[in-house]
Amino acid sequence: MKTVLIKFIWVLFWGSISGLQAQSLKPFLGPDHEHLGLMNRGYEVVVPAQYRSINAVSYYRANKLGFWVINEKHQHGLLNKQGTESIPARYDALKIWGGTAKTWDNTPLILFAKDELWGAINPENGKVIFEPQFKKIHRADEGVAVVKGKNDLKGLIKTSGEVIVGPGFKEIWWESEGIRVVKSQQDKFGFMNAQGKLIIPCHYHRARSFKKGFAKVAIGKQWYYINRYGTLVTKTRPPEEFPPEEKIEILRIPNEFARPRFNGLRGKYEFMWNKKDLQQNLLTYAKEYMHIPRDVRQKKIEGKITIQFVVSEKGRLYQVKVLKEPGYGLGRQAVYLLRRLRKWIPARFNGRTIASLNVINIPYSYQW
Repeated sequence: MKTVLIKFIWVLFWGSISGLQAQSLKPFLGPDHEHLGLMNRGYEVVVPAQYRSINAVSYYRANKLGFWVINEKHQHGLLNKQGTESIPARYDALKIWGGTAKTWDNTPLILFAKDELWGAINPENGKVIFEPQFKKIHRADEGVAVVKGKNDLKGLIKTSGEVIVGPGFKEIWWESEGIRVVKSQQDKFGFMNAQGKLIIPCHYHRARSFKKGFAKVAIGKQWYYINRYGTLVTKTRPPEEFPPEEKIEILRIPNEFARPRFNGLRGKYEFMWNKKDLQQNLLTYAKEYMHIPRDVRQKKIEGKITIQFVVSEKGRLYQVKVLKEPGYGLGRQAVYLLRRLRKWIPARFNGRTIASLNVINIPYSYQW
C-alpha cells in the first residue's frame, strides 16, 4: 500500500511539473535588441517584442501571476501566464501588496501608482479596489494596512479600501497583541486597538510595542512598564536602539545582442562590438561561401536576403524563416549558410543570457 501511494505522489508531481513546463512562457529579446516579448518552449512568439522590460513575478505566493511589463512610455502593466494583459500598461508603478494572499490558492492584490499616489487593483479581474489616494501603502496584516496620506500623516485601512482611521498620526506601528503604538502630531506616543480606537492617550515621550501584556514607555528620560490599561507598573532600563539601514546601489549592466562565431572560416572578420561589425562579417562570410547562380549573374541582380530566426539562451537556432528573397534558390542557400555557423553566442539582458528574436540581411551580388 505504501509503495502504491509513493508511486501515485510521484506521478502527480511529475505531471504537475510537465504541465507547468508545457504552458510556461519566457522573455526573448526582439530584432532591435531593445524590446522584449514572450515565447513558448517551442520558441514560438506568443507576445511580440513591444516592451522595454519583462520580468517574471517572483513573489512566493503569486504563483498565479505572470510577468511585470514596462512599455515605451515607461508605463507599468501585468501579463498573466498565458501572455494576456491582466493589468494594462498605463501606470507609473506596480507592486505586490504584501500580506493580501492568505494561502497559496489566493492571488495577492496589486498596488498601482499614478501621479505619486497609490491605489489597489485585483489582478484576477482587473477591477480597481480603490483609486490612488495615498503616498504609501504598507504591508497588510489580517486585512489591515498602515497608509500615508497626502498630508504625510498615517492612518489605517482595510484591504477592501474601507478607512478605519484617517491619516492623522505621525507614526502607526505594527499590531502586537491586538494593540498598535501610535505617534501623535505633537510627537507623543500612545496606543490604539484593532478597531482604531485610542485606548491609551498619547502622552509618552517614547514607547515600545506590547509583549506578554506589558509595554515599555518613557516619560522624559525615565523608562517604565505599563499594562494594557496604561497603568505604570515598574521602572526599567532604556531599550537598545536599532542600527540604521544601509543603502544598496543598483548596478546597471549593458545588454548584448546574439552573434555567431566565425572562428575557422575563410576571410577576415571583425571583433563584433556592434551591429555594423556583424553586418560586415556577414558580407565577408557570404562572399566566401555563397554560390551565385548563372541567372543572377546574367541578369546582374544584387541585394539582400532577409532572414528571421531565434537564438535560444543556449545559443541554438530555432524558427528560421526567410522573410525576403529574390528566388533562384538564394533563400535556401542563405538558410544553409546561417545554419552552417552552428552555435551562436546568446544575447544577454541585465547580465543573464536570454532567448532573442533576430532579423539579419545576408547580401548577394552578381559580381561575386
